[in-house]
Amino acid sequence: MPFERPTLPMLLERSAADIEAWMPGGDAHVPSHKLHLLGKVNAGAAHGQHGHLAWLAKQLLPDQSEWETLLRWGSLWGLAPLTASGAYGDLPITGQPYALIKAGATFQRADGWEYVVSQTINLDAAGNGLVPVVSLVGGYAGNCVAGTDLRLSRAVAGISASVKVGAKGVTKGADAESLESFRERVTFRLRNPPQGGALNDYVAWARAAHPAVTRAWAYSNQMGPNTITVRLVCDHDPAGLIPSQALLDEVYAYIRERMPATPVLYVIAPIPKVVDVRVVVSPDTPVVREAVSLEIQDWFLVDPDIRPEGTVYMSRLSEAISKAKGERSHILLLPIKNQPAGPGEIQVPGVLYWSET
Repeated sequence: MPFERPTLPMLLERSAADIEAWMPGGDAHVPSHKLHLLGKVNAGAAHGQHGHLAWLAKQLLPDQSEWETLLRWGSLWGLAPLTASGAYGDLPITGQPYALIKAGATFQRADGWEYVVSQTINLDAAGNGLVPVVSLVGGYAGNCVAGTDLRLSRAVAGISASVKVGAKGVTKGADAESLESFRERVTFRLRNPPQGGALNDYVAWARAAHPAVTRAWAYSNQMGPNTITVRLVCDHDPAGLIPSQALLDEVYAYIRERMPATPVLYVIAPIPKVVDVRVVVSPDTPVVREAVSLEIQDWFLVDPDIRPEGTVYMSRLSEAISKAKGERSHILLLPIKNQPAGPGEIQVPGVLYWSET
């Protein structure tokens, strides 16, 4: 039978019974008696020791261990949490012909976020050039969409002070890997030892390539004989879970360096299949609606069947809605049946509609 940790009241009673057994005539149950106080002290100490033992038990395996112990587990297999990645890209700048901008010059966004020039370049004869920049601080917040205004932090002779981010943006910034994400990689490594090119190896390589990658899947021969197809998503990216081509290229390069030479590798984004939801909820209040909305969004991220060519099962979606805080009952009106994804597709949450009873 599994060991059941005794509660503090149970320990108090045990301590009092032990004292009375060893001291005939003494009564450790009288609140004001010194024997009762001695029993409380003993029970409190034992309760603390049981708590420490319970904490130690969770450190024995990586599925429940805390950060420091998880780092030790990861180090046994050469795994370390991925640090935050700084956004980078090329800025189209203008100025006088052949003007020089040196590495180390910085551009600043309106909110104060800074980007440093990583390579010295000269403008061409028409006064145009592309200068590579990288965010000084890692994280999703450093990403810039096309058209974002940047300005030189300090004037550079012959270079226009203001610039707009080009069509490709400044991308691939990502927050540092979370505890649970690192735990997933460690437990995946424990369950799937490297085999020099098995499908699980491609999943592990994709997850290790960049902190933005949160889920990945590998398939053999989908693109023809002797091919490996890797699909991945970025669940925590504010821009959406479908990865950019720049990120796909980086993951491709990372895997290509480690995989066997013979297969043909494809690293591609899954095709989003939008799944709209309509629900009647009771009680129908703004607070309950917000809770239901959050549960649905989370469910699309964690349900194991939400994957390329997976299926949205109505029963499991309904179960997720039932977990919403304050929800008493609901009726799921849409989707009207299970939603399987086609080849290369992955289901993503669409519009959430509310209906009244």
